[in-house]
Amino acid sequence: MELFWYLVLMLMLAVYLILDGYDFGAGIIHLFFAKEEKDKKAITNAIGPFWDANEVWLIAAGGVLFFAFPTLYASSFSGFYLPLIMILWLLIFRAVGLELRGQVHNKLWEIFWDKAFGIASLLLALFFGIALGNVVRGVNLGMVENGISTHEAH
Repeated sequence: MELFWYLVLMLMLAVYLILDGYDFGAGIIHLFFAKEEKDKKAITNAIGPFWDANEVWLIAAGGVLFFAFPTLYASSFSGFYLPLIMILWLLIFRAVGLELRGQVHNKLWEIFWDKAFGIASLLLALFFGIALGNVVRGVNLGMVENGISTHEAH
C-alpha cells in the first residue's frame, strides 16, 4: 500500500511541475521578453484559464504526503520550513500580481505587478530547483544517530 501512495504522490508532483512549469515559464518570459502590451496580454491570456487550477495539484500532493507519510511530512516541513514559507509567499505574490495587474489602469501599477509576477515566477522555479537538488543530494530530514538518519530504518 505504501508503494501505491508513493506513486500517487509522485504522479501529483509530476503533474504539478509540468502544468505549473508552463506558468513559471510564462512569468519568466513576461519578465524578460514581453515589452509591448499585446505581448503581455497574449501571455496572461495563454495561462489565464488554468494557472490557478495548477496549484491544486501541489495542495493535493501535500494532503497525500500528510495522509500517507505523516513522519516524512512532519520532518520535511520542519526541515524545509524557511524555503517552504518563501515558496508559499511567492505563490501568493505571483497570484496577486497576475490578478491585480489589470484592476487599475495606471502605468506604474501595471509595471509593478508585471515585475511581481515575473520575479515571483523566476524565484519559484529557482527555489523548487534548489529544493529538488537538496533532496537528490541527500538532505537530512530527521535526527542522525551514529551517522544513520532515523528515516532510513522505515
